[in-house]
Amino acid sequence: MEGDINYIIVFQSLPNGEEETGREIYEDCIKRRINLYNKHIIHRFYDISDKCEFYSIINNIKKTIDFFSGNLLFHFEMHGNKDSGIYFKDNSYIEWRRVADILRDVNVLTGNRLYVTFATCYGRYFYAEPDLHKKIPCHGCISSSKEVSTSEILEDFSSIFECMIDKGNIIQALECVNSKTKFIYKDMESHIISAFDDFINNLIKRGDEGGCYDLLKKKLGEKIGEDMAELEIKNHLREKLYRNTLFNK
Repeated sequence: MEGDINYIIVFQSLPNGEEETGREIYEDCIKRRINLYNKHIIHRFYDISDKCEFYSIINNIKKTIDFFSGNLLFHFEMHGNKDSGIYFKDNSYIEWRRVADILRDVNVLTGNRLYVTFATCYGRYFYAEPDLHKKIPCHGCISSSKEVSTSEILEDFSSIFECMIDKGNIIQALECVNSKTKFIYKDMESHIISAFDDFINNLIKRGDEGGCYDLLKKKLGEKIGEDMAELEIKNHLREKLYRNTLFNK
């Protein structure tokens, strides 16, 4: 079922001396609740020093991806900057666009079964501008477009994970979160389709040098009417982009 989670992997990389929110959520909520209620969810925690270690872990996950038979959740507990990306303990960072590429590699291997949660500031920026030439980086994502505090992270994600482990579903878990939360779920399929529509509408609005769209609309319109012709052309373009970018159900 969409949103059901079978595996949880927590990536924490916070400067020394800061509250280890990722470890707290993992130990006090995820691990404890799974064991308490005997839930069949496999889980793992990584406290990462730098981006090289992160790359190594991701590569190992990719090599063993066949063992992940259900939906996989990556949870990130790091600092985020809207202009640069996610930061690691040693102050190295990975740009948002590169983060999307890394997640995309895993998502392609799982067949669009990767979900992501960013307990970071500005996590929404990892896919603020969808790349219409590439597959989507994950099935769905919980993130914030704003700066978030330690208390907001602990409160909201403790609620999310408690509810998710009870229900088994990350999407349904959002029902348990404070209505004023800064963390929002975004379905990547809907997100990319919206971007497709914007692209297609701008393309049609702008027109092309050879006037192919106007000519096609006129010829097709003679048979089925102008309004229907425009709709048919849009649907054709959308379907072509859809096949190239999304994982068909």
